[in-house]
Amino acid sequence: MPNTVTQLVQPAKTQPKSYDEEVKILLSLADGFVLEHRGLTYASSEFTSGRRFFELCRQYNVRTAEKLKEALGSDGYAAKLLAPNVAEGIEFARAIRKLNHHLVLTPNTLKVPGWDQREYLTFWETVIRTRCKAIFFNDGWEFSDGCTFEYLVGHEEKLPLLDRAGDAIPVGRAKQLIVTAIEGLEADGFAVPKLRSVVEKL
Repeated sequence: MPNTVTQLVQPAKTQPKSYDEEVKILLSLADGFVLEHRGLTYASSEFTSGRRFFELCRQYNVRTAEKLKEALGSDGYAAKLLAPNVAEGIEFARAIRKLNHHLVLTPNTLKVPGWDQREYLTFWETVIRTRCKAIFFNDGWEFSDGCTFEYLVGHEEKLPLLDRAGDAIPVGRAKQLIVTAIEGLEADGFAVPKLRSVVEKL
């Protein structure tokens, strides 16, 4: 029998969960907030790629995420890229709420130990396809691998796809924005295959 408060409240040890099990847990949490079918508004904003990432690469004269991490170190990478993008994503979500969207989801705050970028994208794809009614895109979304992928998913689901002001982003306009971003980045020495892949699929 436990004989201290600490022993009483210690959680039982559990086996490590698989990716699919972790996804089910997170989706069940989201379902606790959604009071209607597809009740979430998704706030798409740059995180690991996007304008801030490319600006930092230029500043440190590198052209890949791996080289940028080497140049900044893990603490610098988090402080100069990830933390500002998280803060910007939260600010963006709050701005959307002012447009009378009450259940707004920003993906940038989610942290799951062991997940890689592909697993995050797969999870958010599932959320968009099953639980979202609209997607808003922050300024500069066309430079972000994640945001452009989320546009593609939203387009396939025929969801309203809106800019920061709440105006629709038709697919022709979206392609134009992404192509212009690609041309500028490739001219500056960046390889952007994920952006090109999205354009090809739109």
